[in-house]
Amino acid sequence: MEMNPGNGLLINALISFLVFFISCVVGVKVIREKARGRARIPAISFAMIWFMFGGVYGSVAARTLAAYFEAYRLDQLLFYVDNFFGVMVAPAIMFFVLYFYIKNKNVVNILILFFFVVCIVWWIFDVRAGARRIEVSYWLSEWQMASEKVANFAKYVLYFPTVVAILSLNFMAGRGKSRATRYKVFLSSISITGATFLMMADLLGTSPFVGFAVRVGIMIFCVFGYLSYFPTQGIENWIRKAA
Repeated sequence: MEMNPGNGLLINALISFLVFFISCVVGVKVIREKARGRARIPAISFAMIWFMFGGVYGSVAARTLAAYFEAYRLDQLLFYVDNFFGVMVAPAIMFFVLYFYIKNKNVVNILILFFFVVCIVWWIFDVRAGARRIEVSYWLSEWQMASEKVANFAKYVLYFPTVVAILSLNFMAGRGKSRATRYKVFLSSISITGATFLMMADLLGTSPFVGFAVRVGIMIFCVFGYLSYFPTQGIENWIRKAA
């Protein structure tokens, strides 16, 4: 049976909802089970990253459904909401990374507060600049930031330094005292880096099918994020063998 164009939007909404659900599960479970003692701050900051990803794709799921029902004004409003959560990923990641590099936590808090304010100001400009409709395709409803300057600021000033910072954690993973520590830091870094790269591609514009594939990829990196803190029995056995 041939599918009509609306079915692709429903599939996309389902995938986006799964990203939202898995991201929130990761965040809640990490806080409930791992945010204790010295691990409390990194666990909470790691959880906040996934809550932001969840916010992005919960909004995407809702606006994709809005497009399916031809509620295009709601679709546009939710585009601004998913941009808000998308830009808030940046300070959440920077907090997670800077915690490992800067011992003075007051300095970390000041830097993150500054970064947070910059992101809020960026989002206000984003909303004021508006959004440009590209198309409603088989797979997704596409909007684009109307201001190229706003989009470039997000790309080069907010996201690029954030990705460089999280990639640097891969080098820290090699200095971990135990295989368990190296595993957690490395897989955390890979999951966040992969999800951030794909989210940037999604927010800044892709072709329709690639946009759908990107969201499937983000769902996979969400699973990696879960496994970084909650490895399977097989992975735990592998870690113990090298201990």
